[in-house]
Amino acid sequence: MIVNRHQWKQLRECCLNDSTFAQLQGILNLKLSPYELETSSLKTWEDLQDLADNSEDIFVEYDINLCYVKINLAGAIALGIPPSEIVGKRNQDFFNQQAGEIDKFVDYVLKTGENIRVNQEISLSKGAKIYNSLYTPIKDTNGQVTGVMGVCRDVTHLRQLQDTSNPILIQAQMQSQHYQCLTKIIKKINQCLQLDTLLQTTTLQLQQYLNVDRVGIVQCYGNAESIRGKYIAETVLPEFKSLLNFEITTKELLGFNPAEKNQQALVVSDIYYSGFNPLMFQWMRDYQIRANLGIPLYKKQHLWGFLWVYNHQRRDWKPDEIEFVREIAKYLETAIEQRELGQAISQELEQRKTLTRVISRIRETLNLDQLFQATVTEVRQLLNADRVGVFYFNPNSGYGEGEFISEDVVAGFGSALAQKVEDHCFSDQFYNLYQQGKINAIPDIYQANLQDCHRQILAQFQIRANLVVPLLKGQKLWGLLCIHQCKYPRYWQQSEIEFVTEIAKNLEVALRQINYMEQVQEQAKKVAQLTERQKSSEQQELLYQVIEKIRNSLDISTIFNTTAAEVRAFLNADRVVVYRFSSDWSGYFVAESVTEGWNSLFDTVPMIQDSYLQETLGGRYRDNQTYAVDDIYTAGHNPCHIKLLEQLQARSYIIVPILQGQSLWGLLAAYQNSYPRHWEDEEIKLLAQIGTQFGVALLQAELYAGTQKKAEELAQDLQQTQSQLVQSEKMSSLGQLVAGVAHEINNPVNFIYGNLSYVTDYTRDLLELVKLYQKQYPDISEEIENKMEDIEFDFIIEDLPKILSSMKVGADRIRQLVLSLRNFSRLDESEVKAVDIHEGIDSTLLILQHRLKSKPDRPTIEVIKKYGKLPKVECYAAQLNQVFMNIISNAIDELESLSKESLDTRYLAISIQTQLVPPSQEQPIERVRIIIQDNGHGIPEPVKNRVFDPFFTTKPAGKGTGLGLSISYQIVVEKHQGMIECQALPEEGTEFIVEIPVHQIG
Repeated sequence: MIVNRHQWKQLRECCLNDSTFAQLQGILNLKLSPYELETSSLKTWEDLQDLADNSEDIFVEYDINLCYVKINLAGAIALGIPPSEIVGKRNQDFFNQQAGEIDKFVDYVLKTGENIRVNQEISLSKGAKIYNSLYTPIKDTNGQVTGVMGVCRDVTHLRQLQDTSNPILIQAQMQSQHYQCLTKIIKKINQCLQLDTLLQTTTLQLQQYLNVDRVGIVQCYGNAESIRGKYIAETVLPEFKSLLNFEITTKELLGFNPAEKNQQALVVSDIYYSGFNPLMFQWMRDYQIRANLGIPLYKKQHLWGFLWVYNHQRRDWKPDEIEFVREIAKYLETAIEQRELGQAISQELEQRKTLTRVISRIRETLNLDQLFQATVTEVRQLLNADRVGVFYFNPNSGYGEGEFISEDVVAGFGSALAQKVEDHCFSDQFYNLYQQGKINAIPDIYQANLQDCHRQILAQFQIRANLVVPLLKGQKLWGLLCIHQCKYPRYWQQSEIEFVTEIAKNLEVALRQINYMEQVQEQAKKVAQLTERQKSSEQQELLYQVIEKIRNSLDISTIFNTTAAEVRAFLNADRVVVYRFSSDWSGYFVAESVTEGWNSLFDTVPMIQDSYLQETLGGRYRDNQTYAVDDIYTAGHNPCHIKLLEQLQARSYIIVPILQGQSLWGLLAAYQNSYPRHWEDEEIKLLAQIGTQFGVALLQAELYAGTQKKAEELAQDLQQTQSQLVQSEKMSSLGQLVAGVAHEINNPVNFIYGNLSYVTDYTRDLLELVKLYQKQYPDISEEIENKMEDIEFDFIIEDLPKILSSMKVGADRIRQLVLSLRNFSRLDESEVKAVDIHEGIDSTLLILQHRLKSKPDRPTIEVIKKYGKLPKVECYAAQLNQVFMNIISNAIDELESLSKESLDTRYLAISIQTQLVPPSQEQPIERVRIIIQDNGHGIPEPVKNRVFDPFFTTKPAGKGTGLGLSISYQIVVEKHQGMIECQALPEEGTEFIVEIPVHQIG
């Protein structure tokens, strides 16, 4: 029997000694193959072309998609299919269920780039055959795996002989393969020095070897009563949702009973027949888990975690697979303990180094901020926490308020710096604890015995686990050193607590050393703040956009900004500004164009006081001289001048004067900020020419602006005078008309209303008399009976009281209308009086009631009242009613226009809301706010800006005068010292807001 070198080695390992192997050689007539296939250096099929064509072994090439690229004649004969019909297809096209076993080894070589030799039993057309297969990667010039070469030798006769002669050989061979794979994976695991790398490598190797969807490792924490877990390592196929960092917060999702010792493997071929609890069953369905294999991991007889193998399809786990995972888990337990011990030793060394650096830093620096920042950064990195910060208590808050003054936080979590913390339940629960120097370690804030108010503060900063060490300054609690875990709970180790305690003690030493420096630093801080306030003033905004041509506009601001933008673009400079002198030869920027990434000088330098320019009344620029500097640090500037230029972020610059006539008006400057620059003569001349042209344009623009301003003032005065005359006459006529109508109606209505009660009583008495008469004299004459029928006497008895009741209702309605007309006109209240605003609004609505009712071409306009609780307001009641009349009438006009535009019936509504606005720093008097809103088209932005202009209207000719809202503006703003504004609500309509003081001043 001829065998290859691998088979020869396997048979030797099955024998106890050389003499036994010699006997086996004689029995089997074993001979080593004259050639042993060595394919480790294969790059293409052509490397084996001659051997493949003349061999009885099967030679096959796969691509990265597991498809056949080539197969030799011996392979095609074994399959019973021509080679042309095999190329391009996959194993599943020929072997059905066995295809997965073959693909598993090919896929392993594709992923790892390593050789693998296996024995495979394959069903062919001529029966089952056993092949000893060697799969080797094919790599390109860059070392990338581009395919797999397989060489399969028929060893069926060897297996049959082994079965009949010595069954132990079969088991030995399988154990040898099992041992080789196990050894290979353990070797890769041993190469990992860090625990996280070790765990990730384990999951990757198991997933590839078992050809499953997912392998994960769960670490447990907590005690047996409240045990929890978290997936800390995982390898999963890309089409499945990852479980990495998933937290197990309930025992039902563990899969094992944590109280049971020395648990065995959990083997589930199909979760539908597993008997899992409903929560576990649903969780597995959510993550597409159909079969699973789990092994508990122990560390010193305590449960450390679990090793899980998952598959999305049903899978009958083989005994050798279960044993393989069990052996990996057993080795993993030892490896985890070794790595954790190594990490603990390394961490202790790092802690000592950190303590040494902190102590050295305390000796070397008196800057508390730098000390804190360096310390929190190192502590966070060493403990692998999400946030480490130093919290400082406000000394006047009774330990209920404070803020974080130093912090180092992982990206993805919000900063706690500069956030004021108000936790008034802190002093009740923690002050005495921290004042005594005790430490507070909380694994999970939601499981700890905390007051709700304190837990809410912690949740505000995304804190899940908290380790807090007090910082004492002398004998008083000064602050806290806080270590936060935000992503998940964390059980703090004793070594971590001791390390943080040592850090806190050294920080307390620093606090005592730096204590005497705080007053000096505070004083310096105050001086610096005072200097900064003196240099700062209100910032200016850039109001107008740049247009293309300088001469296209006579507006001064537009000219400024256009010039700056065009000069900067032409010179490719970082910044171009226009600077204007004040009367004292200080100055400020009026226009700026700056590239992205540099601060705007409007924000940083609102006012400049250059002593040279002030003392020389403009210096060289007054004589129309230009000035260019290539580098401010080599130009010989005074230190104070360099400081000013650094504040402007300038490294190189050109400055040219802007002369208005013969007077120096300002400067045009170009800055290069990022590096020195040599300015060419042409660039300097160009900027000087633009400055000259700018001065001419400035004269023209200012002349035009002055003329335009005068014309606008005259026009505004004329319109205001006209509108006031119209308003006065209109209000007088309307008031007299309304008052007269109300008076004329009031007299007859009072007469009718006053006599209705008597008529009702008389009618009732007469009807009772008739009823009594009918009762006493039931027999009546035929003539009376005919008369009663003619006049429908029974109906009169029934209807007459109803008629009188209706007359009373009508009279009441007329009286209410008269009262509303009188309230609206209020001729007797021309002076300021306290009135009910709601009464005036209701009177206006009553007058406009006929316009709110439905019409053939539109539905009813609904009025929605949202009245707040208001006091009586001092105002000119009749004039204020006119404001309501104008706004509500315009709203009705808009809704009627909207209804005519569309054939569809649309909901039409006017909302009226009133509010009491409390006093504020800007408005020290209580104010009443009235909001009137419709659901019409809304007002376009250009129209909104002009609605209060006199004689401006959007209504058709003859329908509007353009004075209503202008008069309303004068009534509210000038008469009542109030505010009225119009808001355009997109797709919602128009909203008018009226505010007037509750009490008028003066």
